[in-house]
Amino acid sequence: MREACADISGPTTLLLRRIEDLDAGTAAALAAILDSHELLRPLSTTCALPSDQSLPRPLFHRLAGATLSLPPLRQRQDLGTLLDRLLRRRAPDDMRLSPSARAALLGRHWPGNLRELEQVLDVAVALCEGRVIDQPDLPQPVDAARRDSEADEPLEQVMEACGWNMSCAARRLGVNRSTVLRRLRRAGLQPPA
Repeated sequence: MREACADISGPTTLLLRRIEDLDAGTAAALAAILDSHELLRPLSTTCALPSDQSLPRPLFHRLAGATLSLPPLRQRQDLGTLLDRLLRRRAPDDMRLSPSARAALLGRHWPGNLRELEQVLDVAVALCEGRVIDQPDLPQPVDAARRDSEADEPLEQVMEACGWNMSCAARRLGVNRSTVLRRLRRAGLQPPA
């Protein structure tokens, strides 16, 4: 790593994935490298809360200048737009998702987040015989024996992720709109004013 950093001549971004997995020796060496190369801008990702990191304090403070929290894929309100963008990158321009395939993808739990979504789209594109990806073209979810959606995600959280849109929440939960409405009434939940 030190050799690779020796040739830095201008501002350079260093992406560090899953910093919670760094061992103590690597963390100490990284802190020294970052201190000696002012033009090296670190950008790190983690699946743990920044406050739960066990990194050496100098490295932690060098990496934690600003924190951006991203919700899990299943809670993103722009999942439909993200699906379209990823499909355009991974398939011919005229390939699209059928309404049933789109609903199935929007309703998945996505434990593997973005990487899982990319793989599912790659498989669907490969299996699709025409220009429209339909539900049978989609691989089965990794967590096919998935627990009930209500146990995975509280109803209020699903509603907030869907912007209190009943149709979106119904697709995500895999139920009818009337079932969502009934569950909301039972839980005493109402959209924010």
